[in-house]
Amino acid sequence: MMDLFYDTLPIQEKSRQHFNEFMLGVHAQIHTLNKRKVDDPMVIVGEEFAKKYRVLCLDEFQVTDIADAMILKSFFEVLFALDVILVATSNRPPDDLYYNGLQRSLFLPFIPLLKTECRVVDIDSAVDYRYSPDEQVSKEERLPTYLAPLDESTSDRVMTIYNRLSGGVQNRGESIEVVPGRNLTVPLSGNGTAMFDYKDLLEAPLGSSDFIAICRNFHSVIIKNLPLLSVSDRNLVRRFILMIDEMYQHKVKLYITAARDLNNLFVRTGAGTDEEFAVDRAISRLVEMQSKRYMSQPSHFEAAISIKSKGLY
Repeated sequence: MMDLFYDTLPIQEKSRQHFNEFMLGVHAQIHTLNKRKVDDPMVIVGEEFAKKYRVLCLDEFQVTDIADAMILKSFFEVLFALDVILVATSNRPPDDLYYNGLQRSLFLPFIPLLKTECRVVDIDSAVDYRYSPDEQVSKEERLPTYLAPLDESTSDRVMTIYNRLSGGVQNRGESIEVVPGRNLTVPLSGNGTAMFDYKDLLEAPLGSSDFIAICRNFHSVIIKNLPLLSVSDRNLVRRFILMIDEMYQHKVKLYITAARDLNNLFVRTGAGTDEEFAVDRAISRLVEMQSKRYMSQPSHFEAAISIKSKGLY
């Protein structure tokens, strides 16, 4: 639906971005202006955006980062005052954004602003269209990218996959830039493929900027040794969901070795928490990410390489 709206909007002054990438860019611009000791950097960033664009389309409007939560109201007040129109998709209604987030009381004033400036349309559906209507056909169309259980055979298979994708190149400890001044170490990589143990990504204090950096630097990612996950471990589960969201958005080819099959990967509490809801979305995305259709699409990394090779920037 967002594709259709954006593609048929008959103006040039429009921008479409994933919410996390948009906010990453906003923070980077504010940081640059702060270093220059400029007054009201948030206002300047908003004004510069409004000079270029009349409509801002944001995919996956979900607030999980406290740094985002703290500036949303002030930043969007600038955009709305300059008549920028926001069109966003989200899996949660405005009242549920940043639910149970740290210092949510400071975020809450953003919600009435959003509801005043935007019309909220509920398009919830009981059908998840990432699943095939015929489950048997869906299984037949899946590629072996999610491997379980964890045993010697699975380990051998995933190393075969890595060697095939990387051409046997084994760079150890490659460093990639996340934001200016901060890098992330990749344990094993080669030819656009990266391999991590789940602890490297889910037990480390990583956020959306880290996962975006991975997606921008690799077309294929392998994650080993994913254990049974409990929804009650909110930090780990949120990090997992955020990681899947970014890799899905960037069309990364994701390979996972796990202790359990996908339908039994999570221990649920049945409490109906935000994490329970988001886990269902992550699972359905992982199903789609195994499909031939998804795997045939160029990743963000591959598309960027193609553009560079054609001299388009």
